[in-house]
Amino acid sequence: VEEGIQVRHDPIEALKEMKAAHRDKHMVVGGGGQIYKQLFPYCDRLYVTNVEPEVIRDSAAKIEIPQK
Repeated sequence: VEEGIQVRHDPIEALKEMKAAHRDKHMVVGGGGQIYKQLFPYCDRLYVTNVEPEVIRDSAAKIEIPQK
């Protein structure tokens, strides 16, 4: 791991640490489907990006977006 990089194996704990350290900052989650599924309940905004179908990926995030 490069200098300045921190590794966390539990996304929920990582989110709690980031929120405590950067209370007024906007955070962006980047990951695979499992990361999105775990952190989705903690999001207050959702930015959706459409990816061209020919992109090779190992998983697809299938998240039910609740209607407000």
